[in-house]
Amino acid sequence: MKRFERCMREYISQGLFNSLSSDESADKLVTLLEECGFKAIACDFDSTMIQMHSGGYLDPNVDRRVLESVTPDFMAMAKRLKSSDITLFIVTYSDAVHVEGHARYISGDKMVRAALKYSHCDADIKQVYAYYPRFWDSPSMYKRLGLDGPMPLGKEYHLKKICSDYNVSLDEIILIDDDMNNCKNAESIGVTALYVTGEGLKFTELSLLH
Repeated sequence: MKRFERCMREYISQGLFNSLSSDESADKLVTLLEECGFKAIACDFDSTMIQMHSGGYLDPNVDRRVLESVTPDFMAMAKRLKSSDITLFIVTYSDAVHVEGHARYISGDKMVRAALKYSHCDADIKQVYAYYPRFWDSPSMYKRLGLDGPMPLGKEYHLKKICSDYNVSLDEIILIDDDMNNCKNAESIGVTALYVTGEGLKFTELSLLH
């Protein structure tokens, strides 16, 4: 995966994505991922897949603008992935446990699917991993997931769950996230990370950690 980092650093330093359309940029990125042997993209939801931030849950009848804010570059990436063997996952802290049983609020997978609907985004998302670690730090909670202790902070659980569920290794996953700590945590366990520096995924606003 060193080749990916080397090439991506070159793309960024040369401002390559500034001269390309969203579709062209998506093709450039996904093709590089394919050539470097990646099998999965783990993409954050708030301020990454969507430009806005949901706060973890929302009322779709009130917060429609949030659900309509899937970024054009995410849509372009999802379109390009339809012709790729790379699988797309969403990894988010938007945990449905927070609004369990609520009449109006949605979170987690339901919120991600609603964003696809209201943004008219035709993305093949294999699975949504929606866990907020602090909700899973007591024995009564973490044992529900078969864990022996509190869920680790960051997105370590999300990423390792992708590995166990879909037979990929950590070094075959790339995380795209707007939280620097999540990116650092991912890299500490062997996952390559792309840091989203702006409001939502834009190819011109991606950065490597080092």
